[in-house]
Order: sequence, then C-alpha cells, then structure tokens
Amino acid sequence: MDPLVTVSLLIRNHSQYIEACLKTVLAQTYKNLQVIVTDNDSTDDSVDIVRSRFPLVRLVCNKKNLGYSGGHNKAIRMSDGAYFMALNPDVFMTPRFIEEKVRRFEEDPSVGMVDGKLLRAEFRNGKVIATGMIDSTGLLLKKNRKNTERGSGERDRGQYENQDFVFGPFGAAPMYRRKMLEDTKLGEEYFDEDFFAYREEVDLAWRGQLRGWKCLYVPQAVACHIHAYNPETRKSQPRSLRRMQFRNRYFLMIKNERMRDMVLHLPYILGFELMALAYVLVREPFLIRGYCEVLKAMPRMRKKRRLVCGMRTVPDGAIRRWFV
Repeated sequence: MDPLVTVSLLIRNHSQYIEACLKTVLAQTYKNLQVIVTDNDSTDDSVDIVRSRFPLVRLVCNKKNLGYSGGHNKAIRMSDGAYFMALNPDVFMTPRFIEEKVRRFEEDPSVGMVDGKLLRAEFRNGKVIATGMIDSTGLLLKKNRKNTERGSGERDRGQYENQDFVFGPFGAAPMYRRKMLEDTKLGEEYFDEDFFAYREEVDLAWRGQLRGWKCLYVPQAVACHIHAYNPETRKSQPRSLRRMQFRNRYFLMIKNERMRDMVLHLPYILGFELMALAYVLVREPFLIRGYCEVLKAMPRMRKKRRLVCGMRTVPDGAIRRWFV
C-alpha cells in the first residue's frame, strides 16, 4: 500500500484561492492523502468555503493567527502521514506533483526533503494564468547569509530539468519525511515558532542538513505559485511582515551558524550588514525595531543554538559547500 501523505493547507483570508487550490489537491494522481486545512483566524469567508464545498476535508480553526510555523506545527502534531507537505493556498499543483515527490522519497531513505519546480502565475477571474517565469527550484544560501530561491525571475527555458540536490525546499509547497521532522524538532517545535513567518523553512532545512538529511529537487513535480511576497512586491506588503522577514535572517545565523564559517565569509557578511543598515536608516527606519526584536529574543535563540549544536552529525565543511 502507498504510504500516507499529509497535505497541510494553511489559510488566512485566502478565500479567492481556496477552491482552486483544494481542487488541485483532490485531483492528484496520488490518492492516499490526509488533507488538513488550518485556518489562522480568517475574517473573510475562507472557513465557510471549506465547510460548504469540501465537507470531507478536515478543518481546524485557530482562535488566533499562529503564523506559518505555529499553524503547520499544529497540523504536524495532528497528522498521521509518513510524509508531510506544507501547502500555501496560492499554490496550484499539476496532477502528478505529489506522486513524483513520493516516488523519490521511496527510492532514497537519506532524502528528508523534496522540492519541485514552482512557476510564477497570476490569478484572474478564478483562473490560474502561468507567466512562463520560474518562481523557485529550491533554496539557495548566499555567503552574505541571505537566502533566495534558485531560478527566481528567470524565464523557464528548461535550464532546471535535471534532478539534483539543493540546500532545502522553498516554503510554498515543501514535502518532508516524517522521520526527518521528528529527528530535527526542538522540543515540540518542528518549524521554529519564534520566526512566525518567513525563513522558517530555511531554518528547518539547515537543521536537516546538520543531521545529514538531503533535499532533492524533482523537476517533474510542477506547480504554479502566485507568490505575493517577492522583491518586486515587497514594498506593498505590511510593515510587520517586512520586519519579520528582515529579523528572521539574524535568527537563522544565531541558531545555526558555525563560527568558523562566519569568519571565512566575514567580508561578505559585513558588506551586506553595512548596506542593510544604510538602507534601514534611509528607506525603512521602521525596521530598526527588527534589530530590537533580535536582541530581545537572544536568550531564547542562544538556548536553541545549544540544542542545534548538540544535534550536529555532519563534518566541518558539509554546510559550507552550500553557500554561494
């Protein structure tokens, strides 16, 4: 029998996407699915849409917004699947998306994470319109410790058609082996709830890599993604989200960084920090609060760092090779 896959769809005021997204979930060629929809205290009709149009889907309603981390953590604890996929409501999968990922997991027990090819799309009148541009083919970590999506913004000309290993899966539709999630969790947290939203999948991938788990990019697993937050749309996003995205980069480094690697890449890191500080002071001074939040959270981050350091099983240089 095929292993059970849990699909965790996290929603918050996403009524325009929910029906189209869930239809692609239910149209998957892979049928042994457990679908959990978690609502993070929506104020629109998101919950009513799920209840009325998808009565067989398990619906969980949170009384407050738990963020990406808290919402998916709750679903993981409720789930039974051998594999867990965290799904954004603005992702629309092709029919073999899940099947292609599961097949690669089953072929290699050292693979703890699988990512697919996400293509940028627009949503018009209830229809998904592909743009021909790549949204992500896996996570990249730069030497300045900024993470980005491989291939993002490039026109899809078939340049990412080879299956290969990447640092980690992008957070819009990552799939994880349940064994890896249990192996890398800190306390009861799989995704770090201090992050709330943004870069939490990078943090989890980093821990996975430290424990020797691999992430495989599978180009046959294709989906479209609206991707509301990207460099082009950043300024239209709420300040609170921009601050979290800014702050969480420091959380990543405090928790997971190896001092030897930081010293090696110090010119890149310092150069980025000087540019970031200048940008904050001149263009977005509200981000100064992000620095303050990092300082306030430092005791918790240092405690988590000690746990992460104790989990490490890979040799020196195993993580360094991913910095580009």
